[in-house]
Amino acid sequence: MKKHTMELGPSEEELHNHSYDYEQEVLIPLEKSLTTVFSLKLNDRKIWINEFLLSKPYATGKNLAFFDHVFCHPKEEIKKENLPDMLKTQLGGKSFTKILSELNFTGEILKAFFPKRGKSTVFFRKNVHYQTLIEERLNMDSFFKELKKAHIKNNPK
Repeated sequence: MKKHTMELGPSEEELHNHSYDYEQEVLIPLEKSLTTVFSLKLNDRKIWINEFLLSKPYATGKNLAFFDHVFCHPKEEIKKENLPDMLKTQLGGKSFTKILSELNFTGEILKAFFPKRGKSTVFFRKNVHYQTLIEERLNMDSFFKELKKAHIKNNPK
């Protein structure tokens, strides 16, 4: 099996010898990668994937209201027509894919957590194993780069 590394940042040796540090580059300990579970968390209006800050939606915005609803219904197909009336009104004609994009769910990150998605339907999973992503043929190099990029954008420390 191909060993996945990040092209950005430190060398492969440095990757093996370090773990995540808020003050330094975002690193994935590759020796643990096959058993890694990527977990989405919603905490104080911040969306996290493990230690990576993906997004900070506005506290009163429709994007956060939509994500909060989706987050509370993992492993369920969510259709626009079945949303609570208040949420449907807030969203108006905005597509699910547009909202997810605004929350930084794009590329491989989108594929990982929303394996089925469309303009008015999504299927969401909170947790996904690294091995599952490999089996689903996600580009893990891109996935790690997207996580790092989103984290740096949203956490400019």
